[in-house]
Amino acid sequence: MPHTWKEALDAYRYPVDLKRFADAAKYPGWFDQNIHPGDRRQTMDFEAKFRKHGPDNLEAWGEVAFWKNYAMPKARNKITRKVLARGVSGAKLWKKCNRYIENPDLESFRKFRKLLFEAPVVANAAAFPAFVRPDKFPMVDKQITRWALEHGAEHRYPGGPALECVPDLSSDEVLRESHWPFVESWIEWCRFTACKLEKLTGETWRARDVEMAVFTAQRDGRKLNPLPCDQTRCAHRDRRVAHIDLEAFLACLKRLGFDIADRRQPDPEDDICNRNTEERAILDAPPGHIDLEAFRAYLKRLGFDVDGEPQPDPEDDLRNRDVLVEVGGEPRATLYGVLAFGRDPQRYARTRDF
Repeated sequence: MPHTWKEALDAYRYPVDLKRFADAAKYPGWFDQNIHPGDRRQTMDFEAKFRKHGPDNLEAWGEVAFWKNYAMPKARNKITRKVLARGVSGAKLWKKCNRYIENPDLESFRKFRKLLFEAPVVANAAAFPAFVRPDKFPMVDKQITRWALEHGAEHRYPGGPALECVPDLSSDEVLRESHWPFVESWIEWCRFTACKLEKLTGETWRARDVEMAVFTAQRDGRKLNPLPCDQTRCAHRDRRVAHIDLEAFLACLKRLGFDIADRRQPDPEDDICNRNTEERAILDAPPGHIDLEAFRAYLKRLGFDVDGEPQPDPEDDLRNRDVLVEVGGEPRATLYGVLAFGRDPQRYARTRDF
């Protein structure tokens, strides 16, 4: 069954010649790349380039805007010029984008989108979190919406998220923030489907890879077979909790005063990662208590380039992966971060009995 998905992903092509940007000459060192044939590997390299340069360079954001709109020759120059003309620093855009990634609700998305685009349109702004965290965020646009409208019902799995509130967009309509329930369901569905595909194929699948396969299927008229139904629970975020003593974790929650007896219990893995900031943080665990080499090895297994230069700021990477959160303006390791990557996970009062 998953072979149709693998075939669609392998057939992904999105060739883009950045040198065709009308104002490329104004930005030396930028807009000088021809991404051809634009297969998955080349696209992943372009994503990695953005992650390296996006935190410090507005031009990197302009390149992604041009890339996203390349198929629309009449619009791509105009949209890219507007992004570059807004004059927002790469650092500010990176910070706001990461805040949306950490709290992916409509309000956070809107605050980020307004830094780049005036109209409440989703597709362009949604490309950036998909480049920052392709494992967690897919892109979404009219092509995706058309596929979801036609095929979403047959790809609904027991225990998994459904594609909900899919808009039936006319030829002159675009995906807007008023369609946010669909956008949220698409993100969750891609994460869930990526997890299923990983288990079925033994290969790494990102939420973005699911979107790439769907994009290719819609463009080429390919059939994506529904995946086998099973009772596998798929995590919707990055976790390394397979070796955690979950009974000890629940006992720890009880000692901390949480009622674990008289409530509908969540998945214990969700409990580890989904508490609010104050509950998730280990207040006496600064960033230095995280083993960066173990964290880098984990990123490398996911397919990220961790050796090329320059690299994103380590603390940004740790925040993006829920390893760090801010408490009172100071970065602190999360319970998940300590248990997954901590140098001495049991040194803290909250983890001593794990």
